[in-house]
Amino acid sequence: MTLICPPIPRDQNQRKILETIIQKGPISRASLSKELGLTKATISSQVQGLLDAGVVEEIGSLATSKGRHPILLQFRAGCGQALAFDLAPTAIRALRSNLLGQQCVLYQQDWDGSCDSLLPLLGRMIRQVLDCPPQADTPQKTSGSRTMPGAGNGFAASGPLTGISLGIYGVVHESRILFTPYYHLEGLPLKELLEQEFDLPVYLENEANLSALGERTFSFGSSSLVNINVHAGIGLGIIMNDRLYTGSGGFAGEFGHTIVEPGGLPCPCGNRGCIEQYASLDAVLWKYNQQKEGATVSRGGHPQTENLHSRHRFGLDELVADYRKQEPAAVAAIDDFVAYMAIGLNNIVNIFNPQLIVLNSLITAYLPDVVPRIQERFQNAMSRECPIVSSTLQDTATLLGGIAVCARQYLGIEDFRPAR
Repeated sequence: MTLICPPIPRDQNQRKILETIIQKGPISRASLSKELGLTKATISSQVQGLLDAGVVEEIGSLATSKGRHPILLQFRAGCGQALAFDLAPTAIRALRSNLLGQQCVLYQQDWDGSCDSLLPLLGRMIRQVLDCPPQADTPQKTSGSRTMPGAGNGFAASGPLTGISLGIYGVVHESRILFTPYYHLEGLPLKELLEQEFDLPVYLENEANLSALGERTFSFGSSSLVNINVHAGIGLGIIMNDRLYTGSGGFAGEFGHTIVEPGGLPCPCGNRGCIEQYASLDAVLWKYNQQKEGATVSRGGHPQTENLHSRHRFGLDELVADYRKQEPAAVAAIDDFVAYMAIGLNNIVNIFNPQLIVLNSLITAYLPDVVPRIQERFQNAMSRECPIVSSTLQDTATLLGGIAVCARQYLGIEDFRPAR
């Protein structure tokens, strides 16, 4: 079975037209002509090509006071599907959706973080998706998956699978894995192996970069933003002038490995005093457990240097409950989180001058008053011009960023930014 439609033939005008329909639709042919400065004849012929290819559809006419009612055009999200993976060190999550991130099904599978088990596990999960054709008018469900809220009425209008994205917790450059501090995937040719097995395009990217793309594409739309993912580590994705910024070799955005305490706690990256040893979720829970059990918090013995995912006696639920009751152990742990994040974000603002900072953290999701506390700690006038907001996508941000990458590549357009 052929999974990908033949490439859609497009010249530069057709790409501009498709991009505009995606960004500003529903839109009429006449409005497209005015927007792009193209003749009506050019618009008409190029739109017909997009209609024939099945990526654009007519959805009715716009009521006007006089003359013919113009027919509105919109992007046909169901012209294809995409599959995005989030390869966290303890679990693999996957999202299957149409090209607008709608009609979603979420899959999840525990994983031990080992290189040897990754390919067989990914293979089984991809086959599970491919072997479960969509059912009309009913949300798709499979073993080990759940339909996401707002998923709509299944995949009745969805087309072929157009690509697979993988979010990696480490440094990725041109779909090559260069550095992964919390599992050992360096040099593993995932792209080549999966493309050979499934005959589908595969895209690899850092998970925080994908998260930034997800927030920019499906949530905030800012042309310049930074996205901070706070989990076992801390990741940073940077959008500058509507483009993902990764640096010359993919190492841009390694915010978690910026030093905030010279000579401080050792980090798997080889340095000491990196911010993710103080403000990551694991670090906050470690500090909370140390305080709650009456232990002395020292510069050695941090769980991230011994076992990144060691089970804490007291977890996030207890931390949140204790903080709401203003228990000293929880307050101390959150105070440290606020202090170190304020230092880090202050530096980011002064270097990149973004329009927006998106903070994706379970801590701020459960304790929203922490965000204004961080904002208050900014120490200069420049920083106050940049608002900090909590992620609206949370644990689906990386997955939706992967969907955006697949959609952009399949459609052959640079700026995939759906109309809101």
